Formats: sequence, C-alpha cells, structure tokens
Amino acid sequence: PPRSTLFPYTTLFRSVLHASLAAGYLGQQQYDKVRFHLDRAIPVFRAAGDDRELAWTLEIQARSESFQGRTQEAVRSYLEALACFRRMGKAAPAADVFETKRQYAQMLSLVMHTRSQEVAAIYDDLLATGSRDQSIPRVEVAMAMANRALLLLDEGKLPEAEAATLEALAIDRKSTRLNSSHLGI
Repeated sequence: PPRSTLFPYTTLFRSVLHASLAAGYLGQQQYDKVRFHLDRAIPVFRAAGDDRELAWTLEIQARSESFQGRTQEAVRSYLEALACFRRMGKAAPAADVFETKRQYAQMLSLVMHTRSQEVAAIYDDLLATGSRDQSIPRVEVAMAMANRALLLLDEGKLPEAEAATLEALAIDRKSTRLNSSHLGI
C-alpha cells in the first residue's frame, strides 16, 4: 500500500500496544507508566474515531484513576467509555458494555456513596440485560446482583437484599460448576 495509507495503521497499531502496556502496568500498580502509555494511546483513538479501542483504553484509565483515589477522574473516564459504546450502537460488545456499566455503578455506590437512585437503575438495567443476554459472563451478572443487594441493604430492605445475595451466590455457583465441567476439573 502507499506510504500515506500505511502510516495511520502503524500509528493505530502502536496505540494498541501502548494501551496493552498500560493494562499490564496497571496490574503492577506502576501508575506513572500507565499514564505515559495512556497519554500516547487515547489521543490517537480519539482522532481515528476508533470507539471500541477508545472505550477499552478509557476503562483502563478509569481503573487506574480509581486505584489512585481519583474518583472524579475515574467517573469521567467511565462516562466517556460508555459514550463510546453508545456511538457504536449494536456493534458495541455486550459483555464490554455490561462490565463498564457495572464498574461505573460500583464506583458511584461503593466508593463515592453517591447517586443511589441512578446506581439502582443501572444495576436493574444490568440485571435485566444479564437475564436476556447469555453472552454476558455469569460472574459479572452475579457481581451486579451482589452490588444491587448492598444497595437494598442500605435502603433497609433486608429481605430483598438477602434474596438478591442468595441469587448472586447461586448464579456464581452455577457458573463455577459449568466452567469446571468444561475444563474437565
């Protein structure tokens, strides 16, 4: 291909590598290196209009900000990632959208203790999505159910919270059993 066509692909490829390195450094809690690589990847994905890679990279940024106690920055990153998924429409990977929404709701409720009605609506939406869409990992559905149970507990709805917790445990147990049988464990 002509050189002018090759350059953007090379730039995007490097940005994917930067995002991957940022994810690796996040696991090692080397936040300065996470920031270095994100600063190189995010602008390229924005300029290219690559919403899928941008959403993934913004989620890495949100987790990094969260781990460092910068909750407002984390919330902004989660919201921007969710906006990327909205722009993608039906092409957005359901499991990625689910996980990002769950992490956003978890950030608002467990870390920031704010917007409980919004968080409850997000969890209710996640649980409805999880029951409809079997591509969503069951462990993600179980975590959303457990987090919803915590909100119910905060609202003083003990029987509902207990039922939701037991359902989350049942989903997780069933998922673990299925995964074990697939692995021959």
